[in-house]
Amino acid sequence: MLWCLCDWLLDRIGRKFEL
Repeated sequence: MLWCLCDWLLDRIGRKFEL
């Protein structure tokens, strides 16, 4: 569960910081 959340957060953060 936590790993899934972490993966989701990393994906969101990655997309947000990606230009």
